[in-house]
Amino acid sequence: MERILYILLMLILFSCQKELEFEGGDDTSRIVLNCVLESGEIIEVNLSNSKNILQEPSQYDSIVDATITIKNLAAGTSELMTHSYNGIYFSSTVPQDGEAYRIIAEHNDLDSVSGNVTIPIAANINALYEQTIVHVGETYQDIIVEFTDDLNSDNYYEVNLTGKVETVYSDTLGNVLWTQNDYIPVPFQILDQGLKSDFYGTQLFLADDEILSSSISVPCSIDLDLIQGYSGSDLLFINDTLSYEVLYDVKYTKIIAELKSISKAYHNYFVSVQAQIEASGKFSAEAVNVYSNMSNGFGVFGAYSSARDSVEINR
Repeated sequence: MERILYILLMLILFSCQKELEFEGGDDTSRIVLNCVLESGEIIEVNLSNSKNILQEPSQYDSIVDATITIKNLAAGTSELMTHSYNGIYFSSTVPQDGEAYRIIAEHNDLDSVSGNVTIPIAANINALYEQTIVHVGETYQDIIVEFTDDLNSDNYYEVNLTGKVETVYSDTLGNVLWTQNDYIPVPFQILDQGLKSDFYGTQLFLADDEILSSSISVPCSIDLDLIQGYSGSDLLFINDTLSYEVLYDVKYTKIIAELKSISKAYHNYFVSVQAQIEASGKFSAEAVNVYSNMSNGFGVFGAYSSARDSVEINR
């Protein structure tokens, strides 16, 4: 009886099979243009073309033979960008705060793409200082970044920190051998639950439509152990048989805060990219489309201007 039921079950399962043709969406290869203008710096563009999921081996291929035109809309000037390597193009144009630009990329085998952006005027850092706080039993060193937002316009911001890290190497007698200075991104936390933002470990994104006050204070909380640094020792090898002990002392001596005034496209693109990364690791998460402001293509044409300040760290 069990054998008969098994045979019937197999017949039912196989009889339910049906071949379906793949019906994808628009699988046309399109230009992918990524460019973020920085006030005071020459323009760099990364150009590639998209592929559908059935193509291989890579998701994108560099485009090395396109014509890219960058236009300063206010001045009425334009420049053809020069290809350098692997789909990277440069121009000698140096954009400034408040200027509006249009970019156009053309290729013989692909549809042309274009985009527009205006470089935001940099917001000033009004104050930058440090303070030690205790949060849920843990001690943090807060770096407070204060600036003023214009409530009459839509503004977007990015805040990040860079640390100047000093490493002093010495021998076992305490004689300093050499000193090395490095600049590295500083991971921090946002413990202020009232600050509405998108935060990704070393980057904080703010949209002023979520901020009700023109005076903005951003407390960037750094783990105190990181700020206090550490010491240790290591072996320095002269050759295969000769070595001697070297002591090292590592500490932060300065924190540099950068406040970027960013375009809406810059903000939406990076926030959507992070959302896609987070969703990709969750089986039940809904797919996230990456934001693009490129007409007839993919990618982002964004812009930002920066203000920087620094605070000395005394351990």
